[in-house]
Amino acid sequence: MPNNELINVLERHIKDPMGLEKIVSQPETDLFTVGLDSMSAFALIDDLEEIGISVEFTDLLANPTAQYLDSQLRE
Repeated sequence: MPNNELINVLERHIKDPMGLEKIVSQPETDLFTVGLDSMSAFALIDDLEEIGISVEFTDLLANPTAQYLDSQLRE
């Protein structure tokens, strides 16, 4: 299960409540399949930096999951 801080950030960018539930229960879910788009991805990256997760846009495209983002928080 992803970190609570990460869930709070994702909640601002995933508009579909069912998508957010899926991310929490299945962190390997592709964020782009549950409502993230390229414009919101850039805003997400900015918000992630505020909680200590630094990712490049290309990294997010290659690994668009809460599981990946959570692993970056733990590094």
